[in-house]
Amino acid sequence: MEETYQTGFGIPVPDEYIITIGERKPTPYIRYPGLIRLGHKTAELFKGKLTCTKHKIVEMPSGENNNRCTIVVWLSVVDKEGKVISSFPGIGDADSNSVTSMIKPHIIRMAETRANARALRLLTDVGMTAIEELDSFDSAVSEPPSRPRPRKEPEAELTGRDKLEAELKGVSKEKGFSSKALINAMSHILDKEITKISLLSDEEISKVLKEIRQEDNKTIETQESTSSESPPPQDKDKQERAAHINSMKESCKEKGISIPDDLKEIISKELKFEFTTAKDLGTDQLSKIAEFLKTYNKP
Repeated sequence: MEETYQTGFGIPVPDEYIITIGERKPTPYIRYPGLIRLGHKTAELFKGKLTCTKHKIVEMPSGENNNRCTIVVWLSVVDKEGKVISSFPGIGDADSNSVTSMIKPHIIRMAETRANARALRLLTDVGMTAIEELDSFDSAVSEPPSRPRPRKEPEAELTGRDKLEAELKGVSKEKGFSSKALINAMSHILDKEITKISLLSDEEISKVLKEIRQEDNKTIETQESTSSESPPPQDKDKQERAAHINSMKESCKEKGISIPDDLKEIISKELKFEFTTAKDLGTDQLSKIAEFLKTYNKP
């Protein structure tokens, strides 16, 4: 699924970091945590790391300036040797009139957040304003006021077959039976293989209802647990990935390979795998890397 927004560098902005405000003219805003994440991803495009190279409070809050605080920051992308590749400035301010009562005790931190947000917007080439830059951002991200729910019309009373099936499902739910446990119970009570409630006659449903109301919960659950099931494929894959990653970490530690810098360089050169994090690699690729590192000797 494609994200709705992208940075100027083509990096997708996860929808979870976007807040849209306004009904007549909806305007998107970006959350500060999203800017931080995009900042690190952008730095990786420059083959560097994101860091703060300058931070200065140019105005301290006091009673004379309406508790205003102004901060200037410089966020930079640096290479492995710490050399600055590119820098981006940001200035942020906050005072008693530009924050809510909840934020007033944290004026300095809010000014710093706004300064960082503006610098990150330059670095990532994101045109959206950060939600934290708004005067009342905490109320903007809160839940909208609840509206009265439409009156629900009373449901028609069930009769006949529908009533029997509803009673059976209701009793099963009260006793905590899973769908599989209920099917097993019906097959046991009627002494025949059952796959769906709809296939039973009214008399059979009545018999099952009577027996289940008297049946001990443990008996039904025991019937369900008699057949052991293997772990879902998703869980098995997660276990395999975790084992390969642990093996890679142990090999790196033993051979003095730094993670992620040296590891990325070695894997790219020797195995031709390009990745940012382990999530970018398939289970088979992780397996190959783990086996390769066991025999690799660092020059």
